[in-house]
Amino acid sequence: MNKQQIILICLVFLTVFGLQAQTIPFTTDNWQLMGGQAIEKEGQQAYMGNAMLKDVEFLNGTIEVDVFVTGQRSFPGIFFRMQDGGNYELFYIRPHKLDGMHFDALQYTPVFHNVSCWQLYHGEGYTKEVVMPAKEWVQLKIEVSGSKAQVYVGDRPQASLVIHQLEQAVKGGRIGVYGPSNGTAYFANFSYSSDDPKLEPSTPKPPVPGIIKVWEISTPITGNLVDPYTLPDEVITKSLEWKKVLADPSGLVNLTRELTRNPVQPGWSLAKTSLFAQEAGVKRISVGYSDFVTVFLNGQAIFTGNSAFRSRDPGFSGVIGYNDEIQLPLLAGDNELLLMVGENMGGWGFQVVESESIDHSPHLSMQWELDKQLDYPESAEYDPIRQVIYVSNNLRRPTESISLISAEGELINKDWAVGLFSPTGLFLDGNELFVVERQNVAVVNTETGKILRRIALPGALFPNDITGHAEKDEYYVSDSRRNVIYKIANDQAIVWMQGGALIQPNGLYVQKDRILVGCSGYPALLSVDLQDQESQVLHTVFPGAVMDGIQVTASGHILFGDWQGSLYEMDPSGRVEEILNTRTPGINLADFKWVEEDQVLIIPTLYDNRVMLWNYLLNK
Repeated sequence: MNKQQIILICLVFLTVFGLQAQTIPFTTDNWQLMGGQAIEKEGQQAYMGNAMLKDVEFLNGTIEVDVFVTGQRSFPGIFFRMQDGGNYELFYIRPHKLDGMHFDALQYTPVFHNVSCWQLYHGEGYTKEVVMPAKEWVQLKIEVSGSKAQVYVGDRPQASLVIHQLEQAVKGGRIGVYGPSNGTAYFANFSYSSDDPKLEPSTPKPPVPGIIKVWEISTPITGNLVDPYTLPDEVITKSLEWKKVLADPSGLVNLTRELTRNPVQPGWSLAKTSLFAQEAGVKRISVGYSDFVTVFLNGQAIFTGNSAFRSRDPGFSGVIGYNDEIQLPLLAGDNELLLMVGENMGGWGFQVVESESIDHSPHLSMQWELDKQLDYPESAEYDPIRQVIYVSNNLRRPTESISLISAEGELINKDWAVGLFSPTGLFLDGNELFVVERQNVAVVNTETGKILRRIALPGALFPNDITGHAEKDEYYVSDSRRNVIYKIANDQAIVWMQGGALIQPNGLYVQKDRILVGCSGYPALLSVDLQDQESQVLHTVFPGAVMDGIQVTASGHILFGDWQGSLYEMDPSGRVEEILNTRTPGINLADFKWVEEDQVLIIPTLYDNRVMLWNYLLNK
C-alpha cells in the first residue's frame, strides 16, 4: 500500500467517523480563568468557577463538558457566542431541581448588558424538567446551528432541551463555562467542535392574537427618583429620550435588550402607546411584567403590580406571563396607555395583549355560539337526517351525558343520552352513535337516546377519539396514554396498532385507504396506511401542541387542531395555514366536526364550556 492510498483511507475514515474533539485542560495556557480554581475532584482534573477559552471564535458547532454537582443551589452551565462581557448566550442547570418535577431544571437565556433574562424566557424552548444525578460526573452537550440549539444531558440519545430560537444575533463569539466557585459545581473534560450540526429549523410558534406591538420607551430612570404610584415630575420627564420599539410575536418588549440601567439600584422606564376607540367603553387587557408596573390611562393610574422574585410567595420565581387583567375605561378617540416598568433582577420587560382577541382567516366567520350551558363539551357530531348536533359532556358526576343541539344553536336537550362515563369522541353510523368512554365504546340509539350496548376496550388507559369505515362496519379508537389504536369489528375490539409512530395519539379520521392521526408526543399529523400500517409525518406542529380534532373535506383539505387554540388547514399540495387562533382568550378547540353540505365547522371548547359554529368558505 503506497502513501497516497494510506492518506486516502485516512480521509475516508475521518469523513465517515468524524474528528473527535480533544479535551482542553483548565490551565492558564488555554483559558482565561476568572476567579475560579483548578482542582482534582472524584478522579478528574476539574475546575470550579467561570472560565473563557482563549483565542476561539465559535459560531456553530458542539460544546461538551462533564459536570459534577452536589445538589445545592447553584447555576453551572455553558456560555457561547459572547460578543463582550455583557452580551452572550447562556445555558445552565439548577442542581437543586433535578428530580424531574421542576419545569426549569434546564434553562436557556440570553444575556443582555450583563443581565440574565431568565424571567422573560421560560417554557417551551427555554426551560425543561430533567432527572439528573448529583454527586457524580454527568456529560452536558450543546449543539448550536444558526438560531437553534439542542442540549443533551448524560447518555440520553434524545435532546433534553430544544432551543427553538436563540435570542442573540447569529454571530461568532467566545465560549466557556459559567459556574460558582463555592464547591457546589465542578467542570471537567471540556471540548468543542466547529462543525455545524445543521439542525432542522423548528416549526414557528403560533402568534399571540391581539398583542399591542408598537411602543415608545424612554431612557432609564434610577430607582431613587421614582414614586411607583405617580408619574415622574416634569423635571425628570423633560430629560428623557424616547425611541420606538416593536414587541416580538409573543408580545414581549425586552427592555433589557434596549436599555442599560444602573446596576446598583432598580431601574425604571416609561413605555407608551395609543389606543383608539370608536366610542367610550371598557376594553380588557392582560399585562405581564418584570418586575414592577404601574399602568396609567390618559394620565391616571389605574393599576399597580409587583411580580418580583419571591414577592408573592416563597416559591414564586417572578417569570413573566399574562397574569394580570385590567379593564380600561376608554374614551372615544385616541387614548394614551402608559406603563412605568421597574426592574430588580432576572430580566426587564413587559407585554400587553387585548384579552378577548381572536385571529381567524377572512374566509371564516362565526355564525353562533352556545355559551355556558353544557358540562365541558368535548366532541361534536352532526346528524344530517335529523339536522341536530350531538355533543359529549365530559364532566358531571357521577355520570355524564350527550346533549342535543339544533343546527341553529339552540339547546334542545342537555341530557339526551345519560349514564355515560367521561364521554369523549363521537362517531355517527346510521341510527347508532358510537361514544368513547373510559373503558368502553357505548353505542347509543339516535331514535331514543338509549344505550344499546357497550364494546369493551381491553387494557384501556385513556381512550379518546373514534373514527370509522361506516360502510365496512369497522371503527378505530385512539388511546392517548397507552399509545394504541384499537380496531372494532363485529362489536369486538382488538389492539390494531401500538407504539412506534404512535406517541400520545388522539384525533383520528379514516380517509380512503389511510387513517389520519394527531399525535401530541411529536406533536404531528400522521398518515397511517390501513393495510400495512406504514406511517408518514404529514406536518409537524410547534412543540407543546395538544393534537385533537381531525376532519377532511370533500376536496381533500385536511382540517386539524391544537386543543390549546389553533386550527389548521392543509391543502392537497401539503401547504398548511392557521385559520383560527383562540389562544389569547383561552378558548380550547376540542374535537370538532366539519359539515360539508353547509360548509360549517362545529367546535366544542371543553373547559371554556361553549359550542361555536363557524362558516368557512373553503372554495375561496
